[in-house]
Amino acid sequence: EQRGRGRSDYDNDVTRYALLQYVEDMRTLLDALQVERVFVIGTSMGGLMTFALNALYPGSIVRAVINDIGPEIAQAGLERIKSYLGVAGPFDDWDEATQYLSSITAEIFPTWTAEQWSDFARQCYAEREGLVVLDYDPRIAEPLAGESGDTEADTLWSLFEAMTSLPTLLVRGELTDLLTQECVERMRQLHDQLEVLSVADVGHAPMLNEPGVAEAIRRFLID
Repeated sequence: EQRGRGRSDYDNDVTRYALLQYVEDMRTLLDALQVERVFVIGTSMGGLMTFALNALYPGSIVRAVINDIGPEIAQAGLERIKSYLGVAGPFDDWDEATQYLSSITAEIFPTWTAEQWSDFARQCYAEREGLVVLDYDPRIAEPLAGESGDTEADTLWSLFEAMTSLPTLLVRGELTDLLTQECVERMRQLHDQLEVLSVADVGHAPMLNEPGVAEAIRRFLID
């Protein structure tokens, strides 16, 4: 759980809700655990953290799975995320929270059952003082307010170029609005050993429990 999320403390300084700070937090955790090298599965922001961790601490990652994110973030997807990040709730009960969540993300998971939506809601929200609320600091949205899809594109492409010798699996939801096929092709040009796994009927981001996905990741990590 990153800073400002879940059981981690919220930060009084919202400027520290930033990629490089998250990477340093992770590095501090690994040092405390005396872990020198890791296998990484990074979803969305976690994928960008993986790019930065590998560049700042070469050799610290053995293999990387990047879930539905690339160095170039599609503006449409970014605007969608900004439209709801930090603004939901509170809700009176879990049914209300689940209904809201499905209403704003139905196009991402068009084949989900009611049970899947309920499980997802319990990943996104928490029950506190009799209400269902966001399980993160709503202020994490503030640093994103003025950003566009190409705000850090040059920096992120430079970070990705440092990944080209690292075994990497890129997972992409076929319905994603954050990772374009054009971006994937450019990533392949830079990283000729990049493996790409497409997940049907899913947008941003695959849950990685879709049929065949977990097994593909397992094979990649132990290869």
